[in-house]
Amino acid sequence: VEGSPDCTIYIQSVTPMLQGKEMKELNIATIQEYNALVENWCQEQGYSYLDIYTLLADEEGFLYPEYCSDPTGAEAQGIHLTDEACQVWLTYLCDFLTAEQEAVQEEEGALGETSEGDITDAGIDAAAEGTVSQE
Repeated sequence: VEGSPDCTIYIQSVTPMLQGKEMKELNIATIQEYNALVENWCQEQGYSYLDIYTLLADEEGFLYPEYCSDPTGAEAQGIHLTDEACQVWLTYLCDFLTAEQEAVQEEEGALGETSEGDITDAGIDAAAEGTVSQE
């Protein structure tokens, strides 16, 4: 941060886990507690906290079953995300960054300034639409 004082730091929450896959130390209560601590710390530090957890959690705080790629089997952990869940996450990030960029542009417009390197370019738009190349 000291070497790049103009950078913006974004910190994302931990994602939820599937009901029934909780362990002694890794469970919904500890994830929620951790996320609350991180969110408070971000506020104290002036960093942007991105709440991915809420996007992917049901009303009880567990990962929606349709968003879990490893719900059953001997190796199932109930924490890995499907492509659909990743698309929800990516759309949220793109919408958030687009809103931030628009706010910066409005502020700069009010000050009569311009910005280089808009983040709302074709790459971000393609990502939001799910058409990003996996090359």
